[in-house]
Amino acid sequence: MTAKKVFNKAKETSSKALEKTIETSSRLHSQTTKEIENLQKKHHEKSLENKKKKIKKLQQQIQKKEHGHPID
Repeated sequence: MTAKKVFNKAKETSSKALEKTIETSSRLHSQTTKEIENLQKKHHEKSLENKKKKIKKLQQQIQKKEHGHPID
């Protein structure tokens, strides 16, 4: 092989490797983004659940106070 053919073959190989790297990086980025979105959704749902529990507890305390019971 001439030096030019060797160079062109190396260039082609590196281009293919770079293309594969970009594809893999893009796929991993997409997966990571989905995982982050799922974690944020779960966190948001848990936060709402905790807020609902606090509201319910406060409502119970208000009802007890309105009926003359001491607050816990």
